[in-house]
Amino acid sequence: MEINTVTLLCILVFVLSIDYSLALISLQAYWIDTGGSHDLSGLVFGLYDGPTIIITPILAWLIDNRDLKYKTIFSSCIIANIIGNVIYATAYAANSWEMILIGRMVAGIGASCVPLVMCYVADRVPTEEQQMVVGYIKYIAALSRSTGPIFGSIFSAFIETESIVNMYTLVGWIPVVMCIALLVLIYVWTEDTQLTSETWNISISELNVARSYFWPFWVIGGLSTFIYWFYVGSAFIIGTHYYHVVGSDEELGNLYYAGVGGYAMAFCVFFCFKKEVTSMQGIFILICFMSTVYLYLVQQNAMYYVAVGSTTFIYGLIIPSVSGLNNLLAKKLKTLLKGYFNITIIFLTICQAFARFAGPTLFTLIIHQNNDSDCDVDGENYETDGCKLTNYQTSTITINTIVCVVMLSSYYFFVKNFNKAPDSSLTTPITQMQGSPINHDLPTQENKTPQQLTQENQLQSPV
Repeated sequence: MEINTVTLLCILVFVLSIDYSLALISLQAYWIDTGGSHDLSGLVFGLYDGPTIIITPILAWLIDNRDLKYKTIFSSCIIANIIGNVIYATAYAANSWEMILIGRMVAGIGASCVPLVMCYVADRVPTEEQQMVVGYIKYIAALSRSTGPIFGSIFSAFIETESIVNMYTLVGWIPVVMCIALLVLIYVWTEDTQLTSETWNISISELNVARSYFWPFWVIGGLSTFIYWFYVGSAFIIGTHYYHVVGSDEELGNLYYAGVGGYAMAFCVFFCFKKEVTSMQGIFILICFMSTVYLYLVQQNAMYYVAVGSTTFIYGLIIPSVSGLNNLLAKKLKTLLKGYFNITIIFLTICQAFARFAGPTLFTLIIHQNNDSDCDVDGENYETDGCKLTNYQTSTITINTIVCVVMLSSYYFFVKNFNKAPDSSLTTPITQMQGSPINHDLPTQENKTPQQLTQENQLQSPV
């Protein structure tokens, strides 16, 4: 039996993304019920993404420099995820918050292979298929992170807590079963052979400029993720303590329905209008800013869900475009990046992983500093009596404004520098990056000067 590579990558991303999000509804209550500290309640959320920042670059370096196989990495990480979820699920019987902490961390180590999917796509998928495959993977990851809490809210509504399989542990056992099935698929999967990279023929001075093209991608991808998850954290708290539309786990699940709808709409628009969406990043950044600000200013409960859905929709258009362009640029520069090819690609994902942790954490700190103790902003229950959420609009709008200005500046730098590039395939990157040939005005191997050949040999010689 053979399995299609894109199908396998999508399944892997789905399993490890929904593993993260299934526990979002019940994790904090599970933590508190087993004796965990209120002060560390934010840490147990961040631990899952934390290992990505450390483990993923190491794995990427091993792929670049030690020819470590993707199949080996994927299998090992899935096994680690299974172990982590078993520890997490059995913490209930042991009544141990330490096991919850360890379980989430080990499961997160297993999920650290998810960013490497982007490396595989850049390295092994033909250029003309890159944007489509990146879109599939990014939307599956986004929808998984949105639908997980919905299932979590269903579990909390119907599963009693007396059994070993309950609302707390079920979100650990389900990923275990899915990961075992995924291991079987990885076993029968044949890893694609490495493609010959279609690289740009540019000089050393031009390479230094080209390397600077990556940082706008990292800034836009990281900060757009930050502002979205900053917004997600605030949406829950505002919905509970300002609008009082979230008063139970089931109603919290309703918040994510708006998010799922936003991602579904973005999925349709992106695949129907890929070039148009990719060329309008600056406009989408502005709309994202206005949507998040609208959440903090709107005074009607019904429009609260409109703000949730619209922000998710715009974020769902920004991320696949940025990720696709980052992959294509790395693919073009693969020869020149040498042993840093995969690390260059996954750095965008590392920025996003850090942003998912920093966003909600920062908003919680703002709320703690500006509101009294009657507001249960840690989310262990939904008490709203005596809570009057105030003094958050100015801080949040200020932060959103700064973030969006930085993103727009990065986008401007990106477009301006590409338009200055000597290679015609660089001049209109937003719409023509995919597969453009090398400019015939650039020096060829036959007509290069001796100085140019010497520089090129020095650049490509092993260090």
